[in-house]
This record gives sequence, C-alpha cells and structure tokens, in this order.
Amino acid sequence: MLMIPRTTILIAALLTLLVQAGAQGQTAEATLPGDGPAAAQVEIAHIETTPRMIEFAGMTWGIKHNADGRAGPGPNYFSNAEQDVWVDDQGRLHLTISHRDGKWRCTEVVSEAHTGYGEYEFQVTGPVDKLDPNAVLGLFTWDTQTWKTDANSEIDIELTRWSDADAPILNYAVHPGWGPDTESGRHPERVKISHMKLTGDVSTHVIQWGPTRVICASYQGIGQDPKRLIDRWGFDDTNPPRIAGNGRGEVSDPIVIPKPSPTTNTRINLWLNNADRDKLGDPPTDGKPIEVIISGFRYTPAEQAQTQPDEAGG
Repeated sequence: MLMIPRTTILIAALLTLLVQAGAQGQTAEATLPGDGPAAAQVEIAHIETTPRMIEFAGMTWGIKHNADGRAGPGPNYFSNAEQDVWVDDQGRLHLTISHRDGKWRCTEVVSEAHTGYGEYEFQVTGPVDKLDPNAVLGLFTWDTQTWKTDANSEIDIELTRWSDADAPILNYAVHPGWGPDTESGRHPERVKISHMKLTGDVSTHVIQWGPTRVICASYQGIGQDPKRLIDRWGFDDTNPPRIAGNGRGEVSDPIVIPKPSPTTNTRINLWLNNADRDKLGDPPTDGKPIEVIISGFRYTPAEQAQTQPDEAGG
C-alpha cells in the first residue's frame, strides 16, 4: 500500500478548498453568539461539497454533503439524501435532522448564486419557537474566502436556545460576534437575543445588509407588516471594529460591518449544537427527528431594494 505523508494530504486538502466550487471551509464558523469563542475551537480536516442541487424559490441551491466525515457548524454529519432534504409540490424547502446508521444527520443548502448587499426575506412554516433546545435553524450569509478581512461575510438570524431550554430563541448577529479583543471573549454589541412566541403557522425573518448598516427583523405571518413585528435590531458603522480568532492563534483584521465578495452566498441550515464540546453535535433532547419547512425566500439586491438598509430605522 502506498503511504502518503499526512502533511501532503493536508496540503492537498487546503489546495482543493481554494479551487473546488461549492466547498465550505471550517476555519472559523462563528455560530454561537451565546457561548463565545469556544464555538470556533474545533477544527475538522474535511472539505464538504454540494454534489446534489435543487430548485427552490426561483434559485438553484447545492445541498451540503460530507459523507461520513464531520463538518461545521457543530460539527455534525451533513446529508444531502432525498429523504433528508427536499422541495415539496408546493415549492417549499424541507430541512431535517434525522437518525440513521447510528448517526444524527443535519442538513444545509447553499445558494449557487452569489448574494451581497440587499434584503433577504425568509418565510418559515411551523412552530419553530418550540424547536428542540439542541437544534439550530440558521438563516445567514457566508463566504469561505473572507474570514480574515470580513469575518466570513456572516450576518445571522438563528433560531435556537443553545441547549438551554429556558433561554430566548431569537438570535441576531453581525460577525465577528466574539474574539480575543475583549476580556469575556464576546462582543455583546454585535449580538441581539430575544424571546419569540409565534401566534400562527408562519413567521418571516429579514436581513437588510448595507455597507454602513445592518437590520434584522422578525414578523408574525407572511411579509413585513409593522403591526406584526416580533423584534427588530439595527447595527451601524458607529460601533467599534472587532477582531475574530480562529482557534489557531490567528486573528482577523478589525471589522465593523463585514463586506460581501464575489464568492458570498446565502445559506439555510438545521443542525445540532455541541454544548458539551465533544466534537460532535448533541442529539435532540427528546431523541426524535426534527423537520423545518422554509416556505419562501427572496433576495433583493441593494440596487433594486425599495428600502435601502442605510435609510431604514433601527
């Protein structure tokens, strides 16, 4: 058997990451605003791909897949199997967390189109205010290539209690949400966490992303009716720049509002939080599979948006 040095394998993997379309890095995926820098200390030497594509909301999406390896966030096992991720006859996207062959398998879709400044509107069907405490529904922007300069171009709306059944479930974040330039490791001004109680079957969640201002908001029902507002949070460029760390002693540039790049895209995922830090997402507390329905998505580039993020109130 030909023995290839481990160093050679790792270098080849890194080179593949730079050139492989649809790949997502695991360098510093900051997804735990409530738990600080420990979220990024797990490094997984694995490159996940998106070999299966689906059509949803008038866009093409790749489905994250990492075979039997683990990948962030979590880390977790991610599946692109048809029984785990699908679009139904009504055009709604179904994401699941399922248990099969001894593993809990999470799901994530990645927009093929590049997205940047503008408005992102996600419609979610179902009682997501009652998600299992270990589950995370992520609605966010991401860019594997921009960790050092722009904190992976990451703006988040995450529905999760971070494994604390009594914690608020609605999380907004403009990254870097944590880093080594504060004593606590957290950047609290970059995160808003609040309670959410749904009164119907559908909720709408919105990100408005501009160069000098980000707004996150959530509404009861379909659309952005101010009378049905659940919560709204504004973050602007008067806040201090912050740096991020990646668990290897490297730090990013100082960042106020992250910028998009030609490789930035939109992602939607459903995954398991790793509260015990054992390098694997924790199972649902009731041991049951989880399903979330994304009933609609709309991205409006900034130049087409009727309400520019910089002009909206906070």
